Amino acid sequence: MVHIATYWAPVAANDRFGGVPFLAPVPIVCRWQEVALIFRDSEMREVSSNAIVYSSLLVEVKGYLVNGISADADPRNVEGAFEIRRIDLSPTLKQDRTLIKVWV
Repeated sequence: MVHIATYWAPVAANDRFGGVPFLAPVPIVCRWQEVALIFRDSEMREVSSNAIVYSSLLVEVKGYLVNGISADADPRNVEGAFEIRRIDLSPTLKQDRTLIKVWV
């Protein structure tokens, strides 16, 4: 099943108050699966996940995703928006594309 999600990319630099500002929201095509999983992040900490998203766009850790369309500039104000915690990249069987699996 195909979904439309909204992605907010993080800006590399923090704002003057220690927060991470975000670029404008971008709609992406994806497959959103609501699942509760526990995994280890890059620092080997146990982290819980609310969903697995198969994305058509390469996204960044610390960015945000929400299932649906949103025009809000700050994803932290959007109900149901989740921080991206992990990204796995895998070649497809034909190796002509890369599967982007996002843990939120």
